[in-house]
Formats: sequence, C-alpha cells, structure tokens
Amino acid sequence: MIEIQINMQDEHRNKATAHLLLLAAQQAQLFGRVYSNGQNPAMAVSIVQLNQQPIVVEQPRRSTHFVIMADDSLFNNPQFWTHLPPNTRILVNSTQKSADLRAKYPHDIISFPAEGLANMILGHNLPDTALLAAFVALTQCFPNNMLDQVLRLRFKGLILERHLTMMAEAIKIVQPHGQWAVDANNLNKLSE
Repeated sequence: MIEIQINMQDEHRNKATAHLLLLAAQQAQLFGRVYSNGQNPAMAVSIVQLNQQPIVVEQPRRSTHFVIMADDSLFNNPQFWTHLPPNTRILVNSTQKSADLRAKYPHDIISFPAEGLANMILGHNLPDTALLAAFVALTQCFPNNMLDQVLRLRFKGLILERHLTMMAEAIKIVQPHGQWAVDANNLNKLSE
C-alpha cells in the first residue's frame, strides 16, 4: 500500500484533488480510500491510500510515501513536518528550484510551477490537475491516461480541452518520468 498526503490551504480543493486521484487509481483497477487527517486551520490535509488489495477500514495508517503540496509556504508550517518520515518524497507547486529546496529541507523534493501553468492555460489559479499529472508521471503508480479518463467524466468542451492540455504540459515538464517509480504490481511491498 502507498500513502499520499495532499496538502492545500483550501479544504474543498484538497478533498476534490484527493478524490480525483482516487478515481483515477480506481480506473487502473487499484483499491483505495481517502480520509481527512484532522483539522488544521493553516492547511487542509487529505490522505489517499492505494493498494492492489481491498483496504480494510481498520487497517492501521502506514507511513506517508508521497506528499503533494499546492503551496511552498506550507514548508514554513511546523505542523507540516510532524510525523513526516525522512524518506517521504514531496511534489510541490513552487517556482523555487528543486535543488534549493532539497538543500534546505531533509527530503526528496521536486518543485513544479503548477500555478503558473494553470494561470497560462486555464486563465486562473487551479493547479490541482497539473500537480496530479506530474505526480502520476513521476511515480508511474498507474497510467497517465487513467487521470485523462476521469477528467473526461468530470469536464466537457473547452474546460476539458484546457485541463487535458495542462495535463500534457505538466507531464512534459517533470523529467525524468518515473524517477519516483512505483510498480503498480508491487504496491503491497511498499507498506514500510
């Protein structure tokens, strides 16, 4: 089982992003669940667990493998670092260089200018789809076209076209693909 923590400052966007990731994983025949990790006034936190086998509700929480952050200012929140294992990989919406962030914080961090991409393609600041596309490209936890399929169920017309364009651009930007590769056939081995 892998566990992905999604951190945003807006609770509604946070939950919507977590459920979009879950639906895409389910399109890839994975099992999963989403839940909130408590109320924090400074940031919304959702946890997405994905597995090849059904997840039992009583199953204990595993350690976080990945974090998707919509805002690099969350690094300044001490609660963000609480209980975060040192081997957690973090994808963050930021214009700061990945190497600079890795030098400052003790984690494998990849920065990605998702907000700028969203403003350019969508015309407003909704970087969630770009972040998810980048995450899937980096981890390869399921095929990118699964996210594409979920977007086609959610959006139509010009809005769909813009989200698909943003997804494609996000996938081009994060290189190399698979640097956080997770073989979907081995999800059960990632429980530690």
